[in-house]
Amino acid sequence: MRFSALVLAVLPLLAWAEPKVADRIVATVNLHAITRSALAARLKPLGALDEQKKKELEKGTLNEMIEELLIADDAARLHLETSDADVERAVQDVASQNKLSVEELWKAAKEQGFEKEEYREMLRQKLTELRWFQYRTASQSRPDAGDIGQWMAAQRDALIAKLKQDAVIEVRQ
Repeated sequence: MRFSALVLAVLPLLAWAEPKVADRIVATVNLHAITRSALAARLKPLGALDEQKKKELEKGTLNEMIEELLIADDAARLHLETSDADVERAVQDVASQNKLSVEELWKAAKEQGFEKEEYREMLRQKLTELRWFQYRTASQSRPDAGDIGQWMAAQRDALIAKLKQDAVIEVRQ
């Protein structure tokens, strides 16, 4: 009896409460959703931006996130994985290349808005993408060292274009 009285007392208050959207989907890639909060988290390290620059960066970042999902799907189909040990080696390598200890690397990552697990997952994703790229281009002849950067960019663009042709992608406004 008391519960029903409590519900009846609260109902008028709920009628005044405005519904709030906790998050929303900004794009879908095959069966994966990209949310507004995930996009915002990716942009967070960039800090405050003017509205025009923010729109440009959002568009570019959303495209990057779409490409990452396409690559991750293809890598999974190919059974290309990155182990925890691979990620830990990459953490050590990044710290060493930047002349930092691992603890100093974590501190620097935190200052840029990354938690340890976020940073590890970003490294895992990049390592998996590298394996995917190596697998997909293994049979192709590579150019001289001077042209390798342009060749890699062109190959990646062509591979992504093929993945996009075969994918179901919806970007929502």
